[in-house]
Amino acid sequence: MGGKKSLALRYDAAVILTFCIVSFFILVLDEFALKNSLIVQKFFSLPGTLSKSAAELSSQLSEALDRPIQHEGVFNFQNPVHYLRLFFYLFGNKTLLQFLISFAFILPLGTQMEERYGSAAIGVMILITTLVTGVLNACLIPAMLYGADAIVFMLILLGAITSLSKNELPISAIMIFALYMGCEFYLNGVMDNTKVVSIFAKLAGGLCGSMFGFLSAPKTRRTASTKSSGSSSASNSKLGYDPEQTAAARKAFMERIKQERQKKKFDEETTVIGSVEI
Repeated sequence: MGGKKSLALRYDAAVILTFCIVSFFILVLDEFALKNSLIVQKFFSLPGTLSKSAAELSSQLSEALDRPIQHEGVFNFQNPVHYLRLFFYLFGNKTLLQFLISFAFILPLGTQMEERYGSAAIGVMILITTLVTGVLNACLIPAMLYGADAIVFMLILLGAITSLSKNELPISAIMIFALYMGCEFYLNGVMDNTKVVSIFAKLAGGLCGSMFGFLSAPKTRRTASTKSSGSSSASNSKLGYDPEQTAAARKAFMERIKQERQKKKFDEETTVIGSVEI
């Protein structure tokens, strides 16, 4: 009687799953456990730059009051906490709907890409995308930045660029991109210049991250092929198998069979001739 097979859970995509769990924990903590603490707004969001009109008004108030005016929601280059928020904003989501939409794309696409490129490469791509998008937002966009929208763009573009390297563009990648863009417009409501520039900044960050993955992929494939060929040759040497020696032995065996056939034919002809003479 055979033993029962047990079902084992596998943590298959460490980076993507950890990213999802941490983001969900922060959302639950902010929305339900500590409602009035504004954890996401204070720590897991990225302030933007000061708009032109607000900058002019701030300058006039500073001159009138003879002291600098501090603005909430504006990136302060002298505040070290704001530099940490260049990365922390990735885990913050304004609403549960934003979280669900983002990770409905990240989980299937991210696990597939992490399996293809490896956890280390995906982690570096996420860091590059987060940093580029954050810097663009802090320098150019007068709006707070939340969530992992840029990571979704990075994963979509990474899949599309990988397919372009094979001289093909899958329709599914176009449909996924169009669907997520529709979700972005729906979440942002009425679009203005700031929101449009914000979407392009996320696209730029995603493009930078995906290009890193695309450029590092050939090196990864070459390394993997070298390792596989090395392991196969090592296993053959352990088993005492040498392709060159095997080919030489096969050739010698065929030559020996050919010589034996020629000798047998010669003996048969000699016997027949001898019987005729008698």
